[in-house]
Amino acid sequence: MTDVFRKVFVIYPRGLRTGGPEALHQLVDSLRRQGQDAYLTPRAASAHLDRVGAYSVYDAPEAPVEDAPDCAVVSPEDEPGELLAYRSAVRFCWWLSIDNSSPFRDSQALRHAWSKPDPGLLLRLKMYARVPYHGVRRRLRGETTLLNEIHHLAQSQFAWSFLHSRLGVLPTLLTDYTPLEGFSAHAPLAPSQRGRTVTYNPYKSGFLIDRLAERLPDVRFIPLENLTRDEVVATLQSSALYLDLGHHPGKDRLPREAALCDAIVAVARRGAGAFWADVPLSGGFKVAPGPAMLEETVELVQRVLADPDSAWHRQDGYREFIRGERERFDAEALDVFLRGRLGEGAVAA
Repeated sequence: MTDVFRKVFVIYPRGLRTGGPEALHQLVDSLRRQGQDAYLTPRAASAHLDRVGAYSVYDAPEAPVEDAPDCAVVSPEDEPGELLAYRSAVRFCWWLSIDNSSPFRDSQALRHAWSKPDPGLLLRLKMYARVPYHGVRRRLRGETTLLNEIHHLAQSQFAWSFLHSRLGVLPTLLTDYTPLEGFSAHAPLAPSQRGRTVTYNPYKSGFLIDRLAERLPDVRFIPLENLTRDEVVATLQSSALYLDLGHHPGKDRLPREAALCDAIVAVARRGAGAFWADVPLSGGFKVAPGPAMLEETVELVQRVLADPDSAWHRQDGYREFIRGERERFDAEALDVFLRGRLGEGAVAA
């Protein structure tokens, strides 16, 4: 038992298997391993769903939230308004991404509001107050002071910087980690034995891959879709390069898993991908968005596949960084919930 919180409750969507829900499991598991009484609380809309079997490796039992001053309740960023239901517990919003958050969605809608006004949207925007965001004073889920009343946790340095610069709050860094288990079922091939193969997530990079394939007809592009977990690992362990040209709303899991499979990793320099603290890859493995993005990506793929062994060795530090994630995450969770240290974690991009 700690002197900070008697219990910690983490709200989550039961039955959903993605990086965000797994991070919520990891938080409860980490706290319990370190002596803090902690539980998951399923959202009402998902309470009828079965729990994800793969997450049974985490010590993360469920319990309803106790709305008491000596308890903490954590909500992910996609529905921070659910914290309005709790008035006594200490409240935290954990920003596991930026793109999925309501402030980001509102800003995206706002970009189009003035060129083609939507009376309903403009009326909603007029209701926002207190918090400056892209020239509009926002209101979050009907409560003008919610952002100032709660504590904010950031899964990435990108999210930390976004929250501090755009919403005027001081977050605390609380990342996540990539489980190391499950990557030894197949012996990974050496980089030079993997051929001219590039894997990608079609939901995040598909919009450019067709054009890349036209420019690189001798390269085999392999989408990671309709595969089991073991099939994803096996594919990454035989692929020379994993390419992620998406928006990186947080520290995405697939690039880290690809690195653990000994694939070379290249990302777009945007979102978390632009921050060394989130994706510590040298500039030679990051592509800047813009008019020259296609040409730069073609050059990167050709350069990596021309000498994959050299490229792989240049990512030794990135793989070591990923292997140390769990230890850093445990230390961050300890600082926030067992020591009460908040507002820490800012580093340079």
